[in-house]
Amino acid sequence: MKITTKNLFLVLSAALFTAISLSSCSKNNNTDEATATPNASEYGIFVRAGSPSGDYIIPVTSLTSGTATLSGNGAEVTSVLSYSGFAKNGYYYGLRDSKLSKFKLQNNLLVSVAAVPFSLVTSMGSPIWIDDNTMLILGSGTANAAVKLLYAIVNASGETLSVTKTGEVALGAVPTGYTSFSMGDYQLRNGKLYVEYSFDSGWSVPAASGSYLSTMDYPAFTNITTDRDVRSTAPGGTIGYQPSSFTNESGDIYVMNMPGVRMGNYPALPTIISRIKSGATAFDKDYVFDISATAGQHAYGMWYLGNGKALIKTERSSLISTWADYSKYVFDYYVVDVSAKTAKHLDIPLHAGALLGNVVIENGKAYVANQSETAGNFVWEYDPVTDKLTQGLKVQDGLQFVLRLDKIK
Repeated sequence: MKITTKNLFLVLSAALFTAISLSSCSKNNNTDEATATPNASEYGIFVRAGSPSGDYIIPVTSLTSGTATLSGNGAEVTSVLSYSGFAKNGYYYGLRDSKLSKFKLQNNLLVSVAAVPFSLVTSMGSPIWIDDNTMLILGSGTANAAVKLLYAIVNASGETLSVTKTGEVALGAVPTGYTSFSMGDYQLRNGKLYVEYSFDSGWSVPAASGSYLSTMDYPAFTNITTDRDVRSTAPGGTIGYQPSSFTNESGDIYVMNMPGVRMGNYPALPTIISRIKSGATAFDKDYVFDISATAGQHAYGMWYLGNGKALIKTERSSLISTWADYSKYVFDYYVVDVSAKTAKHLDIPLHAGALLGNVVIENGKAYVANQSETAGNFVWEYDPVTDKLTQGLKVQDGLQFVLRLDKIK
């Protein structure tokens, strides 16, 4: 799911606070916010289940043992929070119906603590956290063939939410033959904002314009430079659902370019990892890690483990013949080393769904909330130091999708 932004306009207004509570899967609407106490759970598993289907967050205290179930547990969030939402410092955040909202889990309820009208974008990736209380939200827009980077700075201290600054940055013109500016990943390092993107003409048209990188000073949004890399396309991409870039210990930025059908829709090009060296403002043309050649498949999503290693999610193309197959059990996991340019397959059962944020990295280990057709649903722990894979928390079977795994606190 690419974030394209034809006909998006910047409309931001002052903060508006609300207090609504959502029923849990047990449909208990009698819990009052004043008497509710916060869940002690540190993690949340975002799932889709039931008929008709609904979305729920199951709070859990451990990822290595126990069972996560919807039986008498879990907050129903169907009408207010998408699985592109995110968690930070004990709160969930989400964009829906032109409103940015902040929630907390209490007694298996998702309780709204603050909200502000927000129409900067219609679909939002994860923000850049400037500090624990301040987020930078980026969006993209086109008007009269001009490319615009839209931004908002949001204060999220305590149980408040307010927009403190908005603006837009001109990044040039949409290339001939394309109509849409598709945001990829973005990073903030040492006073520089790095934004990766590509161009297309709608979902059905391949994003064949190459990968673009615009770099600028932050917080001034000035001194803009732009670079293009034609070795692949669709850099980063939809990071509200899953990340696809990281910065290593030396300050080098690595970005996955995802031309596979489920993202850039230009499968003739390879999935590659490109590099922006520390302090540079252009792609490193001397570096490329061809994931398609090394792992044999297109990939979606990349989570950094440290020391140059990352977990990636790959499609198994032999099981895919139609668009509907991308929602089936066709995804593998690999650990890649961006220095050695190697890829090792992990023996985790095939997972359902491409653009899902079902991985948490904590203390150098990966925790994968995996949905399997034949081996049951579990959280798997991978330790890159010992190269050990361990089956952990049992997640209820019979779910439609395991959509996200978040560290709440």
